[in-house]
Amino acid sequence: MEACWQTESQRVLCEVMVEHFFRQGVLDVAEELCQEAGLCIDPSQKEPFVELNRILEALKLRDLRPALEWAVENKEMLMAQNSSLEFKLHRLEFH
Repeated sequence: MEACWQTESQRVLCEVMVEHFFRQGVLDVAEELCQEAGLCIDPSQKEPFVELNRILEALKLRDLRPALEWAVENKEMLMAQNSSLEFKLHRLEFH
């Protein structure tokens, strides 16, 4: 029983670490940990982090297009939260 719990605990710990690495933008480390731990991460769980990192990399290069595209695609969600992100991105585009 203890060995089974330890294995389950290790799996959960690895999943938490993988999610942390995804959030931090260290996708290659997350992928490597998945392989080494034998984890199968659902692509739908990984995709938002991949998209976020793509947008962040573009912003570092002062390219607002990916962020604007995301804001347009998610306009309804942003409006439901009273977010002015899309407006602010458009305003930044012209500064």
